[in-house]
Amino acid sequence: TEAALAASHWLAAGDSTPVEEAVRGVVRGADAALARHATEAAVALLDGARTALGGRLDDVTALVLDNAMAEALMRSGAVDEARAPAVLCAGKAKRLARPELQVAAALTYGAEMVSGQVDPTMVRLLEGALDGVSPENGDLRARILARLSFTHLLAGYL
Repeated sequence: TEAALAASHWLAAGDSTPVEEAVRGVVRGADAALARHATEAAVALLDGARTALGGRLDDVTALVLDNAMAEALMRSGAVDEARAPAVLCAGKAKRLARPELQVAAALTYGAEMVSGQVDPTMVRLLEGALDGVSPENGDLRARILARLSFTHLLAGYL
């Protein structure tokens, strides 16, 4: 796709590309690949970006890439492989005071629900993410609350 091609150009440009722009381009490319269900392409693009930009990444740009990788892994069906990085991303986002990234990590972790089980880590991550989102951000709060509601509903049946 055009987004993936643009991302590869950002990475090929090397040190002349501002890191934030390169990361935004790579994440857009990965999102485009995921929209086409090309999860392997998304994972490869994100992995390549991590390698190409490694030493130039600051805490926030590294976190953005790691969050995107956790989501790509989750959407590829590698649930167990995605959950550990999602937990790490949620913790890093909280420490960096980046609630939008904390929410992304929590929702990634909670994207796959195991039938008949309440995952205390998922509940903790979602509740922590909810605490960091202002009441004015209704759309984001609604997404978190919907996931939490289902978890609590499930708990009531167990």
